[in-house]
Amino acid sequence: MSEQMNEQRQASRKRPFAFSTREIMLMITIALVFGVVTIPIQLASTTLSVAAPLAQRLLSGVYLIAPLFGAFVFRRFGVAFLIPFLASLVWVGTTPFGISVLLLGLFLGLYCEVGMVLATRYRRFSSRRLVVAGIIAGACSFVISSLLFSLQNVAVWLAAGFLLMQMIGGGVGGFMAVQLANALQRTGILHNTPFGAVAIKES
Repeated sequence: MSEQMNEQRQASRKRPFAFSTREIMLMITIALVFGVVTIPIQLASTTLSVAAPLAQRLLSGVYLIAPLFGAFVFRRFGVAFLIPFLASLVWVGTTPFGISVLLLGLFLGLYCEVGMVLATRYRRFSSRRLVVAGIIAGACSFVISSLLFSLQNVAVWLAAGFLLMQMIGGGVGGFMAVQLANALQRTGILHNTPFGAVAIKES
């Protein structure tokens, strides 16, 4: 157990954004897959924002899966920020929102980094902590969107519903990130990552 904690601490102490070529390639792959998979979700989210705004807030948790997954697998500060930004480069050319989606990618990364720092400090990693990180990220998303879109003028009960749905969606996103990591680890894809190294020792 102490060896596991030491490995996690060593990984977290590496300089932010100082990644190996292998890590960069894997992050780009994750971002590309995430970017493509979430294209129809973006379009559905636009429709739901008018027809069912509470459901749209719950769906926002899907956007947190990839950055939280990346942070959980690499256990390095900066990964959760880079993955959604790289994914947003895919969205620019494939969605009707243009370059504005780059801002979405930046904010998504910021939310998830805040959640990971507060929930794990990049030292302790577990399913519960990833769920907490997702909940925090969802709450951050609500705060920023409230400021950007003047949600302070929305009825209190509806604003509370938005916050609750985004926190639930974030928690589900964190849980799904862990499940995805566990599933991919069984295929051997993640063996050369900090998460994979720990999982191999525990098996």
